[in-house]
Amino acid sequence: MAISPEGILSAIQNNAPLTPIAITNYFNTLPAIPPSTLLGSWRGTCIQTNHPGTQQLNDLHWAGKTFHSINDVDPIIVRETQPDGSVKRVVNGVMGKARIREVKYNGVVSAAMIYNERPIIDYFRGVDERTVMGVMDALGSSADHGLFFLLEKIEEPREKL
Repeated sequence: MAISPEGILSAIQNNAPLTPIAITNYFNTLPAIPPSTLLGSWRGTCIQTNHPGTQQLNDLHWAGKTFHSINDVDPIIVRETQPDGSVKRVVNGVMGKARIREVKYNGVVSAAMIYNERPIIDYFRGVDERTVMGVMDALGSSADHGLFFLLEKIEEPREKL
């Protein structure tokens, strides 16, 4: 039995496990987005499909991604506790830098993030105005499916006029 789109999003928000086929089917229904949609800072959440990369990102305290421009992306932003106890988003260079291009995935041309130093591509589709879903496809991965995640746009502080 297929899970409704609302059920998928509810499961993600509640950190409930989803089967790779259920999340893949949902991802394939989402609309394409242009690369410019990704510009800015995003809060990341792994989708629970039992992918081994989820634990690796949790161990890093993965917080999301920052797309400075089409050719300048920090793919791994982590939460780092400061000496005063506050938590700050900082770049973790373990995966290097990346860039954004339009790439066809499962028959749809949409924004994709290509890692500069690793054989990895993250493919993106739109969920709503402030949320995108991604799937990381890593050459040589031992997993039988991609690592799925959500990115939620972080509002940037605006300068006062």
